[in-house]
Amino acid sequence: MTETLAAALAAHRAWLTDPSTGRRLTLAAAGPTGAGPTDAGPTGAGLAASDLDGADLAGVDLTGADLADAELSRVHLAGARLRGADLTRAFLSHADLTGADLTGAKLFDAELADSVLDRATLAGADLGAARLYRCRLAGADLTRAILVKAELWQCDLTGATLREADARRLSMNEGTLAGAIVTGADFGHAVLRATGVDLTGARATDTYVEG
Repeated sequence: MTETLAAALAAHRAWLTDPSTGRRLTLAAAGPTGAGPTDAGPTGAGLAASDLDGADLAGVDLTGADLADAELSRVHLAGARLRGADLTRAFLSHADLTGADLTGAKLFDAELADSVLDRATLAGADLGAARLYRCRLAGADLTRAILVKAELWQCDLTGATLREADARRLSMNEGTLAGAIVTGADFGHAVLRATGVDLTGARATDTYVEG
């Protein structure tokens, strides 16, 4: 892992679980090169099931990182690079991902609550079956993102881009899509109880809209 990432994790005393033994490991004593049981090279850091609650990882390169099942509450990831990262089943509460790059990231079955993703890039990201509560995604780029069976409650997608997104069976409640660009997106069988919904240019087979 990079020196910047190793230093950030060391400062945070990130606790990890060794899947082979179930023992808790720490990166607090990691050297400047980040050598240790979770080292996975310059990118693709192995941080699965990590407890990174409150960690300051703003601007850090986590390209391809394995963060599946990670605890990411109150984590600072503004401007971080998470391209292709695996956040399957990760839990993010009050997390700051403003302007973060999550291109192609996997957030399948992840849960996000009270988190900020304004201007974040989620192009091609997989948010299938993800649950988002009171999250802000104003100006976010969700081009070709997968939102199949995702659940969004009180989420703000003002000015978001959802071009060619797969939003079939998406459930959105008490949110807003004001000014969102949905050209080529598929909202088939979706339920959109939100304000500012304009599906011009999108597929909307059996879509329910109330706002």
